[in-house]
Amino acid sequence: GSDWSPVGWMQPDTWARIKLDALVLEDEQSCRVIDYKTGKKFGNEIPHSQQCLLYAIGTFFRYPHIEFAQTELWYLDKGETTIKQFTRPEAMAFAPGFYHRAIPMTTATEYEPKPSSHNCRWCHYKKGDEPACEWGVT
Repeated sequence: GSDWSPVGWMQPDTWARIKLDALVLEDEQSCRVIDYKTGKKFGNEIPHSQQCLLYAIGTFFRYPHIEFAQTELWYLDKGETTIKQFTRPEAMAFAPGFYHRAIPMTTATEYEPKPSSHNCRWCHYKKGDEPACEWGVT
């Protein structure tokens, strides 16, 4: 059984709030969601794509009459734009996945360490400072 419900997304105690840079209602059923970006584009394709999908999902929840959303990432310092297009059914198929990823992140009360050479490389305990790290990775 699943406890996911779209009603939960609109409640005051919801786990996410989305603030768009710009939303253009093109007509009764379609819109453009615009996010202004600066900095690194390449290497961020997957996180930026996920952000676009989440913006589309949030827009569909907020505006039940919208059936099509075009997300646009405007890379202001590069003069480039990335466009993704979503129908309501396409985007909303991913809403439960976001929900099931977000609940553990937003309700966690214990934060177990996840040592690795990458995670530990900046930790001052790795360098032998007291107290010594029991999870240290060299």
